[in-house]
Amino acid sequence: PIILFILLPNISSAIAENVNDKPIIILSDKQQQFLTNLSVIKKCVDPAWMPVEAINEQGEHIGIVADITDLMVKKLNIPIELVHTTSWLESIEKLKQGYCDIVTTDTAHVEQRAYLQTEPFLDLRLVYITQIHVPERLDFSMIKHKTIGIPAGYPIIELIKQRYGDVNIVEVESVAAGLLKVSKGELYAFSDILPVCSFSIKQQGLTNLKVAGHLDITVPMVMNVHTDLPELVPILSNVLNEIEQAYLDKLLVKWINVEYDLKLNWTRIFLYSLLFLLVLLFVLYWTRKVHVLNSKLKKANDKLILVSETDSLTNLKNRHYVKKILPEIINDAIHKKYSVGLAIFDIDYFKHINDKYGHSVGDECLVLFAQKMRLIFNAKEDISIRYGGEEFLLVSINKSSQDFIKLLEEFKHAIENMALQHEKEIKFTVSIGYTFHQSLTEWDSKLLIEPDKNLYHSKKTGRNKITGSLL
Repeated sequence: PIILFILLPNISSAIAENVNDKPIIILSDKQQQFLTNLSVIKKCVDPAWMPVEAINEQGEHIGIVADITDLMVKKLNIPIELVHTTSWLESIEKLKQGYCDIVTTDTAHVEQRAYLQTEPFLDLRLVYITQIHVPERLDFSMIKHKTIGIPAGYPIIELIKQRYGDVNIVEVESVAAGLLKVSKGELYAFSDILPVCSFSIKQQGLTNLKVAGHLDITVPMVMNVHTDLPELVPILSNVLNEIEQAYLDKLLVKWINVEYDLKLNWTRIFLYSLLFLLVLLFVLYWTRKVHVLNSKLKKANDKLILVSETDSLTNLKNRHYVKKILPEIINDAIHKKYSVGLAIFDIDYFKHINDKYGHSVGDECLVLFAQKMRLIFNAKEDISIRYGGEEFLLVSINKSSQDFIKLLEEFKHAIENMALQHEKEIKFTVSIGYTFHQSLTEWDSKLLIEPDKNLYHSKKTGRNKITGSLL
């Protein structure tokens, strides 16, 4: 298997080279006459999108697509000349104005454009890049409200908005600039195709970045053609359709700078295989050891996070959770257009229970209260929190107002009928204030002011009551 691994690039290369051995594309008389009259194809390119394509310091077109256009020259027997631009958007403008005949890279568009397009010749996957310490969220929709960098005017912006709706996109000057902003913490993430991101990260030496996830979008690459040259579209499409995947793979390997030793020296192959095996065993040993240590560390960190967010007496979420985690949960609900119900509970005359029976009995009362909250508010979208002392907070997401109020009533009656078994039965009641928001624009801690006012009204008007507002 190791020898096969070493030989695979040779096999792939041999297959790919067959592309150049194929004869010149057969054209109809009309197509041949069209190319003869055209005499030269003028191309505009993306000057900074390596390894796909770019213009180097010597003013030359380089990259995967540059090699593809060189192949076109051989197949069509017509020169293709570069028209210099400083950005992809400028290339598009020069195409519209007739300064060039084609723009070599774009994404396939369904809707009408001010130019024509060839058949797709590359399908690449969009990924997003974050700093290493950022938690991985493979579902891109979970971070779409964060700042996501994308080069200004790039067509992938439109693809992302079509797939994910309202995304907080920040247009940046270039791929390199966007990734650098992520590295410095000025952007949460940057999105583009994987080879482009990998190339730029390596070129800039940005060691604090990672591929955090992918988008459910593939980018079908096409070439744009000026509207005055519809005959050129099928000609270019025929050339692109004949390019084999093995040749494209070879170009990816070439321009991402992955090199193989292609000389079949069997002694060296044996030595390299042995060395590879030893290194592999060493890596596997340390990987296993590191995995065990990381698992222990993760469990310890998870436990620490759980402790920091959990009330030690009742095992409900605590006030720290309200400050750090709840805003993110509420904002996610807002983006999904879910309703949000907020209710604050206060055990009536709790100080009297503490003073008469002692704090240990008061603690038993709080524990029993929390258990009843978990029992009644048990939906996945219900979050029960000990807000402080004898005050508790309920956050209920994506319920109807009728169901939310019905559960509050059920809880109030359950507390009325509940008793703490001590020397004698200790009964207590609860006052409740709530607000129900059919829609919100953003989380704000001031949202708790209104249910707190309603709670005060319940206590002021006799306790053991529910007072609320539908907003």
